[in-house]
Amino acid sequence: MKSFTRCFSIHDRQVVANKKARFLTFMMTEPQHLFDRPRYRSAHRPCVYPQIPMFHRLQSSNEDVEFEIDTIRAAAKGKAVCIAAGDGLTYDRAIHAVAAEPAKYHKPPLLLPALGMEPHVQYHFGHAGWRLYRPLIAAFGDSLNSSTMQVEDPPVSAYNMMRFDYQKLTRGICTWLRQLNETAGAISFGQHDQYATAAERNIDFAWVYHFTYDFLFLFLDLLQSRRQNKSAHMDLLFREFLPMARTQTANKVNYSFMSIMQVYYGRALHPSISDLYHALRTLPPERSEGPDGEGTNTGLDWFVEDLNCDIKEAVGGSNHVSPELVTKAVHKHRLLSTTNRGLMSFIHQGRKGPMAITKCMDTDVACIVATLNEKVGKTWKEATRVNGSSKFGLDTRASAAMLPWDAVARAMLKGSGGADEDIYSFVERHVKNLAPWHVWKA
Repeated sequence: MKSFTRCFSIHDRQVVANKKARFLTFMMTEPQHLFDRPRYRSAHRPCVYPQIPMFHRLQSSNEDVEFEIDTIRAAAKGKAVCIAAGDGLTYDRAIHAVAAEPAKYHKPPLLLPALGMEPHVQYHFGHAGWRLYRPLIAAFGDSLNSSTMQVEDPPVSAYNMMRFDYQKLTRGICTWLRQLNETAGAISFGQHDQYATAAERNIDFAWVYHFTYDFLFLFLDLLQSRRQNKSAHMDLLFREFLPMARTQTANKVNYSFMSIMQVYYGRALHPSISDLYHALRTLPPERSEGPDGEGTNTGLDWFVEDLNCDIKEAVGGSNHVSPELVTKAVHKHRLLSTTNRGLMSFIHQGRKGPMAITKCMDTDVACIVATLNEKVGKTWKEATRVNGSSKFGLDTRASAAMLPWDAVARAMLKGSGGADEDIYSFVERHVKNLAPWHVWKA
């Protein structure tokens, strides 16, 4: 138990080593290529067979989720394992259902609850960072005249907007840091401890540095790991995420204990089942064949979201949306999606297929660099001067809360509600409650 609880510490060797390594790797990458899809192609291909909709069943009650799980397991009769993935609320209720009746759910097909990595986990990582670093994001929003960066608490429906803003901020800040490091006296990115100490002399540089080192690169690391199905690495990122989620500002109460269970399942399964679980943590979309389908792995929750979008499109023009109309759209989904993929493959045969192209952000990136030059400094000497008065106005914007990195450190000792429960006790309490079958060593 001690080794498990300690792995969620901000001082854990693997967590710290990964943060330092990715800082160097990402800073040595040309900023415009940081979000490029990796050269990875999954060995597994999805096959989507929509089930009959379960009307009048939501995630609003344990009874509904248990009914949905039982229906899914019944469809997997004769199989050894059933991996059931969904958003946070579904996962929350599923792991509690398994904890309440392990004898029921540990019989074939063995139920393995899975937390959807895209869009839901990626959004909640991003949302936690937005809440923690909102003052700095809003300050950049002032410079860019960006209404989206001024949003106080973006909902999950604004996920694409949030991700695009993070991409701009990552590119702009990394461009500025690389330019700064070409000036006299700059400390190399590989000398991390000395680099951090120098950056923290200036309150504005400290905000920008921690925003990048502690959050933006965590968000990017998760995105690129999901695209390559680096399942074990994603569990390492959940370990890093827990202290951030426990802060009063981020206040990711549910995602705190769900992060613990993600790591637990990643470690505790029998090797034969573990291999399957990790191999299928993320999958490419059905339509990702061809030379441009590399690095497209997405979360298992994405397939449901994709079906939901198709249903809305199919029934959206109707004056009367009925269960019959929705059921009809579901029945047609596989035929229409398969036909569409076949037509696209035929149309693009012998030539390069369609590619996802990000909107141009060069102007905004240049504005971010100019803002950093003005507020923090154009040279290493200027940026690392001793300065406790923020030119971003962050000392007044953030006066109601402690500095984000101090809040994360405090979360090692106190929970999001301010309770005097250290993170190790928090982890132990939840893993014992949600995995009551496990016999732990002290």
